[in-house]
Amino acid sequence: MKDLSQSDSDIQYIQLGGTHTVAISSNPHKIYSWGWNDYFQLGRENQYPDKMSQSANQVHLPYAGLKIKTATCGEDHNFLLDYDNNIWCWGLNNKGQLGLGHRSNIEYPIRAELVPKHLKIKDIKSKYHTNCLITECGKAFIWPKQKPDGDYVLKPTELLFPLKTLIVSISCGFQFTCFLTNNGLVYTMGLENDHGQLGLGDIAPRNTPTLIDSLKNAGEKMGTIECGFAHVIAKSSLGKVFTWGWGEKGQLGHGKFTNELAPRFVVFNSVIKKKVLQIQAGFKCSMVLLENKKILWWGSNGSILQQNTPKELNLASKVKNYLGIIIFFFFF
Repeated sequence: MKDLSQSDSDIQYIQLGGTHTVAISSNPHKIYSWGWNDYFQLGRENQYPDKMSQSANQVHLPYAGLKIKTATCGEDHNFLLDYDNNIWCWGLNNKGQLGLGHRSNIEYPIRAELVPKHLKIKDIKSKYHTNCLITECGKAFIWPKQKPDGDYVLKPTELLFPLKTLIVSISCGFQFTCFLTNNGLVYTMGLENDHGQLGLGDIAPRNTPTLIDSLKNAGEKMGTIECGFAHVIAKSSLGKVFTWGWGEKGQLGHGKFTNELAPRFVVFNSVIKKKVLQIQAGFKCSMVLLENKKILWWGSNGSILQQNTPKELNLASKVKNYLGIIIFFFFF
């Protein structure tokens, strides 16, 4: 990949799609993309749609000075949220994943009116073809939503939760979504539940958000949730870690290679007594960041295979000039 100039190298946020990447620099404020562009997912010239762009070039924004608050990438599409509460989108739209009410692909970023203008958007998340957003007042919207006849609702649908329930964060997997409430409860929904990724004790799909009673009954209030392809990792307010769903690659960390239909506490080695600060779910792996800045991982990816219990990641062997300091990680 071509190096960015020194003035453009202050990257503050980066997101991965299926075969492309979007990065945001803060000084100056610019958006870059690279990877495949077969469905306009790079948001710039489509000169070589059958080849991969290895250069980090700028996305064509609608006007200069647009300041982006956050970004999210689906399989072949993207969303940007700016500081003026506007959402911009582009890329593949064959299933209505851009929420525009039609199925035409979009070559360059355009503004999308996904929710009523008076609602201030807190966050937006995408994974594969699923997209969700939440508002500052705790409302949640999802799109495209599949109807009983198999067709899709092409505009965002507001989801209904019990009275006084406020959604504070969301995470999407492959055709399933998790919602975290202000009082630490977790709701899930989705067409895919073959591996128990909804955490409801069965493999039946749910078309509406459903509470995971087992976490509530255990008295555990969740503080963070992250979805992988078909598994979930969650961290409680007390720093406990739970996983459920697809486990055939060791990604649940319970010493087995089986699925879990309901949340199960991950037991760390007795030597590891540090508090968990952050969690992350990959396609078929899981990771936690400890307060001593060490990372534990398990599952399978390009570096580990069938690791079914938490293991410390030796970054010194993987990162050149590693200084032993971890501030934050976005994705794995």
